[in-house]
Amino acid sequence: MSDGPGERFERSESLLLGGTPTLTRLQVAEQAGVDLAFADRLWNAMGFVSRGDDDVEFTLADVEALRSLRRLVDSGAVEPEQAVALARIHSQHLSALAESEAELAVERAGGTLDRIDVTVNLAEAQQLLLYIWHRQLLAAFLRHVDAAASQQGDVASVGFADLVGFTSLTRGMERDALLALVDRFDAETRQRVTDGGGRIVKTIGDEVMFVAPSPRQAAGIALALVGIEDVEGLPPVRVGVAHGDVLYRHGDVFGEVVNLAARLVALARPGTVLIDRVAAGALDGDAQWEVVRLRPRRVRGYEHLAASVLRRAAL
Repeated sequence: MSDGPGERFERSESLLLGGTPTLTRLQVAEQAGVDLAFADRLWNAMGFVSRGDDDVEFTLADVEALRSLRRLVDSGAVEPEQAVALARIHSQHLSALAESEAELAVERAGGTLDRIDVTVNLAEAQQLLLYIWHRQLLAAFLRHVDAAASQQGDVASVGFADLVGFTSLTRGMERDALLALVDRFDAETRQRVTDGGGRIVKTIGDEVMFVAPSPRQAAGIALALVGIEDVEGLPPVRVGVAHGDVLYRHGDVFGEVVNLAARLVALARPGTVLIDRVAAGALDGDAQWEVVRLRPRRVRGYEHLAASVLRRAAL
C-alpha cells in the first residue's frame, strides 16, 4: 500500500526531529537541567526561531542535545560562552550543508513536498558526515599543533581568487547554466587549491578565499587558479596573495594579510597574480618564479601598497 499525500514527509519530519513534538521550551530546559535563558541563547545561536512559552515544538532529542552541552560545560571542556560560540559556528556551517542537501532533495522530488523521504538514505548520509568531520578534525589538530610547535604563531599565505566579469557574464543566464558555471568554478578551485597543499576557507559569491602554509605553495596555487580560464565556459580569474600573521577563529581567518590579499585581487588584471611585499621577498631569487615589482598604489586603507606581479619563469 502506497503512502498517502504528505505521509512520506511526515515520516521524515518525525525522524529528523527525533519524534513527534510533545514539549515546550520550558519543559525541555527543565528536563535537561539547563537554565531557560541559557537554552534560549543556544537556540538563538543556532539560528532557530524563538518559540512561545506554550508552543509544543520540541522532542526528547532537544532535551538530549541540551544535556550534551551541559555535560561539556560541567566537565570543564568548554566555558558557557564557548558553548554558545560552538553552537553558533556548528549551525553556521551545517545550515549551509542542509541548504544544499534540501535543494537536491526537492529537485529530485520535482518540487513536491509529499515526495520527500529522507528515511531511506539518512544512515548513509550521517556516516559520510561523520567521516568527513573526523578527517577534517584530525587535519585541524595537526595544523594547530604544528603552528604551536614552530613558536612563530599562526603564519600563513592568504589568497583570494576572483572570477572576472562574473556579473556581466551571468546577466540573463538561465538558472541551470548559472548552476553549472558555479559548480564548475567550485570544483576547479577546490581541486587546484587542495593539489597545491592549501585549504579553501570560504566561497563568497564569485570569489574564493584560501590559505597555504608558505608563499611558495600559495604561488603554485595562485598560478594554477589563473589557469582556470582554459576550462570551457569559465571566464578569466585574477588572484591576490599576501603572507604574514593570521588569526584562525571559528573556521575563518583574520588579520592584516587578509585585507592585503583582498586589496591585491581587486588591483590584479584578468589572468594575473599580484603578491604583497613579504611574499615577493620570499619568492624573489627562486629560479621557478618571475617577480615583477610595481609602483606602490594608493588604495583604501593603504597609502603605498607595494605589489608585484607573479609569473612562472620562462624555461
